[in-house]
Amino acid sequence: MPWVENETAPQPRVEVHPSATAELLWLQFILEKHRPLPPEPALAALVPVADELRMELAAMWPSTRDRQVVSLIVLVVLAHRAGALLGEDPVPFLRGMETAAAQDGALELRSETPEDRQRAIELLHRLREEPGLLRRQRRVLARIWELARPEWEIRGRAAVAATVQTWSERLARTGLLEVVGRNHVLRNCPNVPDTMEPLVGLRPLTILSPLYFAAKGGFVIDLTTYLHVGAAAFEDDLQRTEADRIADRLKVLSDGTRLAILRWLVTQPASVMDLAHRFQLAQPTISNHVRLLREAGLLGAERRGTRTLYRARPERVEALLREAGRLIAG
Repeated sequence: MPWVENETAPQPRVEVHPSATAELLWLQFILEKHRPLPPEPALAALVPVADELRMELAAMWPSTRDRQVVSLIVLVVLAHRAGALLGEDPVPFLRGMETAAAQDGALELRSETPEDRQRAIELLHRLREEPGLLRRQRRVLARIWELARPEWEIRGRAAVAATVQTWSERLARTGLLEVVGRNHVLRNCPNVPDTMEPLVGLRPLTILSPLYFAAKGGFVIDLTTYLHVGAAAFEDDLQRTEADRIADRLKVLSDGTRLAILRWLVTQPASVMDLAHRFQLAQPTISNHVRLLREAGLLGAERRGTRTLYRARPERVEALLREAGRLIAG
């Protein structure tokens, strides 16, 4: 879903509203996109049946791209036509899918590539002409929501309500791009054809919905009367958590003695006693350095008789430095 920023166009009015329907559609989308599902606690209920749900979707939509177009474009359009895209409950959308599918009308979808726009129109027509297919799609969505609803009711709804308030206050001081996370399509969009109109300012209204079930990223879909933007509700918090985790591991490398121990253990395995002798340090001091290196995952250990020998894992050091670089680069 490409986005082109136009600095000269007037900025649209931006409102923040919850969308439980978008939460549901995002869950179907990530079922298709991620194998296995991301290890997020909010998705735990879907993990045991993820493969089964994917098989049902594949039986309906053999093309992976069609399944993704259906998940985020076609179903968002149907929810909009049903008047059930916004709000804290997707049940009105599930009940109104047939009525929405029967509707026809102009569909500009300026947020999509010409290929995806045309495919979405074709798939909407197919759902209108094949009621049985639409009912199967609704059953899959209903099952996904049955699994996700407890998490939404216990934690998700209140968390999103708080984010709606926070983002509304932030939007009074800054712009849309400063509110969505760094991994959102608005801030990391692919190149689009020069003939495609800029989307910022294309519609007088943009509605932003925080997504509880999204760890990062989000979507933007042009619904003609307004642009609907879904964005991960807590991406900044997750990034801070990840930054803290990486920083704690990097602290292990901030000590010269530990670096020297690590470098020595690249060349040969050694016990704590060997290291104490090599570096002329007390055994408890060496034991503490070894413990910290092991907790950071930078040392491996093996038993040889009564001795425990340690060896550096340089591939783990390289992976840690790559993680830090990725986090910084975004």
